Order: sequence, then structure tokens, then C-alpha cells
Amino acid sequence: MKIPPYRFQAPLRFRRYQRDHVRGLLAEALWELQSREAEIDQLQSEQGGALEDLHRATQPGMLNVDAAVMRRIHLGQLKLRLNDAERRAKLAREQVELCRKTLVLADQKVKSLENIEEQDRQSYLRELERRESREREDNWLSLNAYER
Repeated sequence: MKIPPYRFQAPLRFRRYQRDHVRGLLAEALWELQSREAEIDQLQSEQGGALEDLHRATQPGMLNVDAAVMRRIHLGQLKLRLNDAERRAKLAREQVELCRKTLVLADQKVKSLENIEEQDRQSYLRELERRESREREDNWLSLNAYER
């Protein structure tokens, strides 16, 4: 009993490909987000160390104006880098959310085609069973009609 090919086989294959592609994009977006968050953590710790250096350079009795100016410039640069990293992390979060929503839609499309495939398969099997039942009944009737 060979089941005929599914009528939406090509669209189902395409929808599965799209779903797998979106999964890959989601993985890339998650990796990007993770690397941006690690960069933010690293910059924040670097900023904390630079603040400590600035406090040490500006303590009463140990004032070093050149060192304080250099540390303030460094802190300003770190703040710019940190703002940029936070902006890129925000974009990465938005990308992750967009990929998740797209993945849900792609998965729903695949599921709907798989449900149609299963319904077609069940319909085919019911039709096959109905034909076989009718054939058995006809054979039985023909055998019993011959005996009379």
C-alpha cells in the first residue's frame, strides 16, 4: 500500500527551509547580543578601574593635574565606547525579538502544511479502506450468489 505523494510537498519543503534559515538567523542574533553584552561588561569594568585611577590621581596632597586630565579624557572615550556598545546591544535585542517572532510565524506555516498533509494522508487511507471493504463485499456477494 503505497501512499501517493503529498500535493503540497514542494511548499512544505520550502517552508521548512525558511524555518531553518530563520533559526540560523536567530542563532547569529543571539551570538551578537551575547558578544555585545560581554563588551559592555568589559567596558564597565574598565570604566570602574579608570574612575579609581582618577580618584587616586586627584587625592588631596597627591594632585597630579596631567594624570587627572589624561584619565578624564580616557573616561570620556570609554563613555563614548560604552554608549556605542549599548546602542548596538539594543539593536541586537531588537533583532533577536524580530527573529523570534519570525520563527514563530515560520513554524506556524510549517505546522499548518503538516496538518494538511496528515489530513490528506488520513483521507487517502480512509478511501483506500472503503474501496477494499467494497471489494471484499463484492467478492463475498459474488461467491455467495454463485453458490445459490
